[in-house]
Parts: sequence; structure tokens; C-alpha cells
Amino acid sequence: DPEESFQRLIRVSKPIPEAVARLTGISPTELEGNGCALSEVMQAFLDFIGNDRLVAHNASFDQKFLMAACKELGLPPIRNRFTDTLTLARRKLNGVANYKLPTLAEHYDIASEQPHRALSDCYTTHELFRKLNENQ
Repeated sequence: DPEESFQRLIRVSKPIPEAVARLTGISPTELEGNGCALSEVMQAFLDFIGNDRLVAHNASFDQKFLMAACKELGLPPIRNRFTDTLTLARRKLNGVANYKLPTLAEHYDIASEQPHRALSDCYTTHELFRKLNENQ
């Protein structure tokens, strides 16, 4: 199990699309009250990850956001190694309806506390990574 976790909300300048608010459960009020500036969050995140390998589901999606944030803030690009559980699942699993994180979590009977929330999805991805590497 993970020893530490990192979670922050980022204050945004434009309204959250209603579909995103419904999917994630993040309200504009929550962002206004609990959101932090991107610069503060990115520096704290970079400090948190250090040189560790990052595991993500559909990693290229997350990499694009992280790289754009670094560029916007004048921070050096993230050079950490990424492992993509989507690629791993496609290589190791057959017979699943699709390779979306909720589908794979259900396949392995992995409970997700708050789907589509970053920290909950991180825990789900961690457990998926563990399951995909169990029987090597």
C-alpha cells in the first residue's frame, strides 16, 4: 500500500464544465474554497514525486497536462519514468469489454471509493498495477 499520498485542488480561471462537475463531484464552491494556485500545487507535486517512477492509467493523458503545466510555469519538464497500466492491461488481458479504468477495476474486483477523483483513481491504478503484475 502507498506510504504517502498527495492531493490538491487547483483553482481555475474559467468555470468547470457542468459535465465535469457531475462526473467528479467537484463544485465551483469547493474549488473556490479549497483550490490552490497551479504554481503552488505543481512545485509541491514535483517535490513529492522526486525521481520516483509514476504509474498512471492512460499515462500520455496525464503527461500532457503535467508537461503543459511545467511549461506554463517555467519549470523543468518532468523526466520521471512513467508506467502505463492501460498499455500493460492491453498486453496482458483478453476478454474484457474495454480497457477503461472502471472496467478493469471491476474485472479485478477493485473497489473505488470515489471514481473520477484523482486520489481515488490513484489508489485504483495502484491496485490494478499490482494485480497486472501478480502472475508473472
